[in-house]
Amino acid sequence: MHKCLNKPFYLSNTLTYQSCVLFLHKVRVCARQRVILDIRKFVQVGGSMFSIGQHVIHPGQGVCTVVGFRDDTPQPMLLLETKQGHAQTILMYPVAQADRLHAAISQQDAEHLLSHYNELECDTFTERNSSLEETHFKQQLKLGAPETVRVAKTMMHRIRQAEEADKKPSSYYMRVLKEAKRRSIEEFAVALGVTEEDAEARLAQAALN
Repeated sequence: MHKCLNKPFYLSNTLTYQSCVLFLHKVRVCARQRVILDIRKFVQVGGSMFSIGQHVIHPGQGVCTVVGFRDDTPQPMLLLETKQGHAQTILMYPVAQADRLHAAISQQDAEHLLSHYNELECDTFTERNSSLEETHFKQQLKLGAPETVRVAKTMMHRIRQAEEADKKPSSYYMRVLKEAKRRSIEEFAVALGVTEEDAEARLAQAALN
């Protein structure tokens, strides 16, 4: 056995094996700190868009609140709180996919939309292929208000047209209308600081005026 193997091995005559281990540990710590800083910067990107406490639209869940983030997972995660009735659930959403989140409507914009409901045009998208049409409206619902309100108004218009022609309204239209209303009510309740019952009443009143 070479006699050097029985002695501490030096790198550049300055770093021992233990020093290398300590150095690598410091590198990992610094990298971890940079990740934390990057996440904090991301959460606050675009002003208050993704700041803690901000309401955002989750593609599948609807209105959620940003409550924090985690960096101890394989990929950084935003922590989103969603409410269904009295139940509260914390979801983890990949930071890398945060561009799919949209800021919820503001109080000012919600009030403006309610007072100008009649000016909101129905969606004119039509497609013989029902699956393409369904995909279109699913994507619109993920955008939040005013698109959820537009989709609801569109479905009500198409259902009314069918009834006026003595035809049975499409069950698909009924299903989309239900989801569009749910998402709209949730978002307006948060924006206006009222209960979902009050938000539903205000939306219904706006549709009647």
